[in-house]
Amino acid sequence: MGNSKAKQYGEDIRGQVLAMLGITAEEYFELVFASGVAYAEANSFCHLIAQLKTHSALYWAWWENQFAIADDVFLHSYQYAGKNEGLLRFLRTEWKKAHLPEKIKAFPPNEVLKTKEVEYA
Repeated sequence: MGNSKAKQYGEDIRGQVLAMLGITAEEYFELVFASGVAYAEANSFCHLIAQLKTHSALYWAWWENQFAIADDVFLHSYQYAGKNEGLLRFLRTEWKKAHLPEKIKAFPPNEVLKTKEVEYA
C-alpha cells in the first residue's frame, strides 16, 4: 500500500472508530501513543531499546499502520452493534484490548529496527 493510500486508509478507519465509540480524536491518539510505547517495551530486550524505537519516525509510521489494521478488525467484528450506553462501555473496553501488545501479531521490518538516528518531535 502506497504511503498516501496508507494514510487515507488510517484516516478513514480512525473516523469510523471515533463515530462508533463516540470518543474524541485526543482520546484516540492517547491510545495510539500509549499502546505504541507498550508494544515497544513488550517487544524489546531492554528499556533503552524501547526508548530508541519510540523516538523514531519510522517506528511511529509503522505503529500507526498496525493500529489502523487492529481498528479495521475491531470495526468488522462489532459493526452491527447497537448504540446503548452499556454496549458503548463494552465496545470501548474491547477496542482498548484490541491494541494490547500481545494482540498485535506483527513485528517492525528491518528498516525500522535498524534506524540509527533518533528523531525527536
